[in-house]
Amino acid sequence: GLLYIKPTIIPENNKKEMVGPILMGLFNEMEYPIQIKKPEPITTRLGKKELVIHLKVSNISTRKNRLFIQVSPDLKKTAP
Repeated sequence: GLLYIKPTIIPENNKKEMVGPILMGLFNEMEYPIQIKKPEPITTRLGKKELVIHLKVSNISTRKNRLFIQVSPDLKKTAP
């Protein structure tokens, strides 16, 4: 899946700072797609059986300047 991000650059109040305005001109408020790879399955043993847990991204959200990626498990048992 794709995650689209739109960075917002907030300049510092430094008159000598040249990088901030340049970055703002290049990246500010532009939308960029980021490829989100499917998480690798987790394999574990449960007694004599092998348990494979496949994960899928079920939700993406932000809170307090942090990105949260929620995954949901899909459990599959295999023969011993």
